[in-house]
Amino acid sequence: YSQNFFQKKFDMINMKIKQASYDTGHETEQKKSDIEIPGCDKSERNEILKMIYDRIPTKGTEYTPNYRYLLLEVMMYIVAPVIVFAGLSIFVFPMLKAYIALTVLYALVVFILLYFGFKHHRLYIDQEFIIKKRGAWDVTYEIIEPHKIQAITTKQYFWHRKADIGHLILHTAGGRIYFHYGNYTELHKMVNYWTYVTESSSKSWM
Repeated sequence: YSQNFFQKKFDMINMKIKQASYDTGHETEQKKSDIEIPGCDKSERNEILKMIYDRIPTKGTEYTPNYRYLLLEVMMYIVAPVIVFAGLSIFVFPMLKAYIALTVLYALVVFILLYFGFKHHRLYIDQEFIIKKRGAWDVTYEIIEPHKIQAITTKQYFWHRKADIGHLILHTAGGRIYFHYGNYTELHKMVNYWTYVTESSSKSWM
């Protein structure tokens, strides 16, 4: 489910129930099978969650990304574009110099969005549920149960080994859940637990 600032003030929540798909690579076909419930309030959301999970999922241990996540986003979406624009205005298109001051406004707006995107990039884990929080303006919560995981991918670049940073991808019938720049050691502990749950659970992944 998702909610932005204004929707929160009016107690409006958009819910989406992702259907199982055997080919998660075709996102267009997968989206067609999703069930969307727009404009429900908090009590209605809770009732729907109870129907699906028999209880309201609770947030467990919170996992946060490393500050490098925000740093990389700033370099990609603020520093690089500003440098390119400044270079073009100085050496190629002098008429653009009149708009250089606007880069300050651009940098400020983009940084605010990136900061809230970083602040909302969270993973909550307990024994029964995995909740992924994401989004800068529209804050989205994705909820899955560990036994519904079909595959797990972890990545760690060699330059992140010293900082113990890694990336996690959970593959499910309804799509993929991503968590970037988390503590690699902690993520591996959870991967081992989820592997045990999926192999030992008698519950269906559908």
